[in-house]
Amino acid sequence: MDSPTDEQPEHPSQDPALQRSTVARDIARERVGKVMDYMHGLYYLRPLEGGKEWSAEHHELTPIPLSEALRGTVADVNQRHRRSGH
Repeated sequence: MDSPTDEQPEHPSQDPALQRSTVARDIARERVGKVMDYMHGLYYLRPLEGGKEWSAEHHELTPIPLSEALRGTVADVNQRHRRSGH
């Protein structure tokens, strides 16, 4: 039997582009998170800044580069900083 590689999904129906630690955009919930697990046909994601996991179906997720995901976070921090006057 072949051993798993980075190219093969951990589960037969799992998308290889959405392996654990992949950053993905959940288009249904307008959220970005890191894939934590895949079970029973659902992906489980956690916000990049930490917090409660949520589940999503494959068709709701799009893998994105970490740099793209962080752009929104940096923009939010900058906006809060400007509003606070610091």
